[in-house]
Amino acid sequence: MIRRIPIAALTASLCLAAPHGALAAEDRYYSVSMDGKAIGYDHMIVSRAASGVTVTDDTLIKISALGSPLDIATQSISKYGANGAAPVSFVETVTRPGGVVVYKVKFGKHNAHWALDNAGTKTATDSALKPGTMLVAGTDSWEAILRKTTPAMRRFTVPTFDPQLGKTGELTLTRTPGVKGDELWSGTFETVMGPQMLTLRYRRAEGGVLTSMEFPAQKISMRLAGKEALKNFGSLDYTSHLFTAVDTPLPNPGALTVLKLRVSAKVKVEKITSASLQHGSRQAFRGTVKDGKIDGVFTIRPGRYDGKQAPTFPYASSLTSGQSKWLKPAAFIESDDPEIKALARKLTTPSKTGWDAASAIGRWVHDNIRYEITGSGARQCLTKGAGDCGPHSWLSIALCRAAGIPARIVGGALYTPLAGGSYAQHYWTEAWMGPRDGWVPFDSTTGEVGTFSPSHLTLWSLGSLDSLSVKVLDFAPKNPKSHSATAAIPRRANGLSVGYKEQYDFIIDGKNQGSQTATLISVQNGDQHWTYALDLKVPQGDKSIEVTQKGSFDIAETGEPIALASSASGGIATKSEFTFAPDKIAASLTIGGVATPRTIPLASPVFLFMSNVLTSWSLATRSVALPTDKPTTLPTFLPEALQTIPMTFTPKSAETVTVGDAAIPCHVYTIDPIGCSVSIADTDGRLVKLTDDRQKLAVILK
Repeated sequence: MIRRIPIAALTASLCLAAPHGALAAEDRYYSVSMDGKAIGYDHMIVSRAASGVTVTDDTLIKISALGSPLDIATQSISKYGANGAAPVSFVETVTRPGGVVVYKVKFGKHNAHWALDNAGTKTATDSALKPGTMLVAGTDSWEAILRKTTPAMRRFTVPTFDPQLGKTGELTLTRTPGVKGDELWSGTFETVMGPQMLTLRYRRAEGGVLTSMEFPAQKISMRLAGKEALKNFGSLDYTSHLFTAVDTPLPNPGALTVLKLRVSAKVKVEKITSASLQHGSRQAFRGTVKDGKIDGVFTIRPGRYDGKQAPTFPYASSLTSGQSKWLKPAAFIESDDPEIKALARKLTTPSKTGWDAASAIGRWVHDNIRYEITGSGARQCLTKGAGDCGPHSWLSIALCRAAGIPARIVGGALYTPLAGGSYAQHYWTEAWMGPRDGWVPFDSTTGEVGTFSPSHLTLWSLGSLDSLSVKVLDFAPKNPKSHSATAAIPRRANGLSVGYKEQYDFIIDGKNQGSQTATLISVQNGDQHWTYALDLKVPQGDKSIEVTQKGSFDIAETGEPIALASSASGGIATKSEFTFAPDKIAASLTIGGVATPRTIPLASPVFLFMSNVLTSWSLATRSVALPTDKPTTLPTFLPEALQTIPMTFTPKSAETVTVGDAAIPCHVYTIDPIGCSVSIADTDGRLVKLTDDRQKLAVILK
């Protein structure tokens, strides 16, 4: 099972961009766009009374990535004083895949009371306010700020309070001179993704109307529209921004000693420099960086850390300001949450060094938080027991900070076998291990703690991808160790008839977690047409990942594949189609909304080995007579990886497997390089049982 790569930064930043309301009209509509495509709306209603102004708002933004919906719905109520400017209160409910978050702010004359309900966990603080503090939340708040400016102003600075960050700040807006029509103002404000630039269009002549708001780095815009904005939009598939296929697959990324890549990328939010892309002996960069555009060659080597020189735990109070700032709670990093603090104490109490503590945290998150695209923060990730790479990192950081270890998020792209080799946006964690060892990375999503493979391409400390192109220039070692292929072995017809059905049950850690079924639908000129379905729950900690797959394949009765069509879900939605010829395979794999056509050359005919579809394995072993006294290598094609791999069956022993009331004589073989064992029936070659002790897995023919 392949871990997929996630995208927490995207949903976090889009949530910030969601607009909320207006002051200068009784009923107003805005269209929300990204990459030039309408993806949602903002509808607000303004109620005026002698005591003040109330703005109610309904916002919807529809996006998806890697086949998973990441829709964001926002409802808010903003109340202003009699002059329509000074904020009185604000309530916002944000609903997205990670759960529901409610922000509440009540403004007094000298302070603001802020309350957060994050997946049922409540937090509240009070902040001192400067005179004239304004709300920074959505359309109505930005319009209220601009209404405080005058036509003669070219620069305006105002103290602010941000409900999503739960803190005060200061905003400076600058007006661009010489612009005809609506005034153009721009500025930078703080977000959970770091500082972001925005531009505002303001129509002063009509009593003060915000006509547009844009976030250039995210390519998000919101423009004044009519009522049609409520229905004239669709969902945007963001996969192409986060994912790119490579022409050269890496056979074993975890075992690489060096990897050289040509990379062209556009990074949003953070300012990138050539120096920021250098990471000691682990990563070197030679090329150009300008305006967030990276073009050059990366040389990446594995990182290893044993923690022998890590500081004694708990850390002394002598951290510099440069490190201590990474101890504070922040948006998405609720290190002051009571449950997070309690868990941090439990995990780190036995630790003698900072690395003991950080590695215990990283391994716990990997072992207990199942993978699911949510885009949530640390608290929600812990409550739900699920998250993608962003939430995995936020939770690891929050636990480290709660334990007194400075930690921060880092990201870039990660290689995955998906689509025959690809890179996708990814996030991980760095923990401070003292002035000698500095910032040490670990990845609680992939489980790399103490080792760090060259498959990680580090691009930023806090940012996200706008585009990515990767070409593999070189790597070592080139070929994984495996048995050399044997000469072609005779094939035989499997002898199955129309209507034949079989089912494999998946037993994980002693419990039945699902099954795979297959049915032979038709036979024509010896070619068999099969349909199949997989419904599986894979345990992770005290939760489970649901994996479903269905499709059909055509195969000769002697085992040669002809065609395959399948669809799968379980973190990432994929659709694939394959057509087999003697010398090549034509493949079309769609991940999310991105199609990846490939042609895979063949040196010889192959057998079809589909991950978790044991019927395809069994049809291969039925078609050959595996010797019981020597290894046999079968050429196989793995559609999930778009790769041909030799599978060597080595006989180990004889056994009898009971299936229902039947006792089936079998021989046990180990399969290299998979590492599992299979029991093959002596009479007809069908696969009766698969065992993998590392995963506590047994797959048994029913």
